[in-house]
Amino acid sequence: MLDTARRLRRARLRPRDYVEVVVVLTVALRVDRSLRRHDLRTTARLARVHLTPQELAAEPARLPAWALRRVELAQAVLRRGPVEETCLRRSLVVGHRLAALEPALLIGIRDDEGTPRMHAWLRVAGRDLDPEAVRYDTFAFVDDPLPDPVGSTPRRTGAA
Repeated sequence: MLDTARRLRRARLRPRDYVEVVVVLTVALRVDRSLRRHDLRTTARLARVHLTPQELAAEPARLPAWALRRVELAQAVLRRGPVEETCLRRSLVVGHRLAALEPALLIGIRDDEGTPRMHAWLRVAGRDLDPEAVRYDTFAFVDDPLPDPVGSTPRRTGAA
C-alpha cells in the first residue's frame, strides 16, 4: 500500500484528487473481495453498474470533465494499486465512480485464431467507453434464474 502511495505521488495529483484516490482504492478492494466471494450480479449491484445492456448509439462516448478525471484517476490507481487490474475489475470500479451516469457493464467474446477471448467494458448513454468493444460479440444477461437440470427433483417453494 505504501508503494502505491509513492507511485501516485509521482502521478501529479491535484489536492482534491487525493480524496478520489482513497475512494477508488476502497472501491477496488471491495470489488475484488466481492468478485472472489459472490457472483457477478451481486458485485455489479455493489458497484452500482447495470447488467442490462443499453442500446448502442452511433457516436463515440463524450463524458463530462468530472467523469473524465474520475476515469483517469481510477485507471492510474488500478495500474499501480493493490489488486490485479483486469478489464472486469476496471469496468466495475470505473462504473462505480460514474454511477451518476448509469453505466452498463457489458461482457463480450471473440475468436482470436481459435482461442476465445473475453472482455468487459462500460456503456454510458448508449456509447461504449472502450474502443476495443467493437471487436467483441456481447453476452446478454437474463434476469430469470436458470431452470432446474433435467432429472433433478423440483424445489419446494411453500408449504404443502
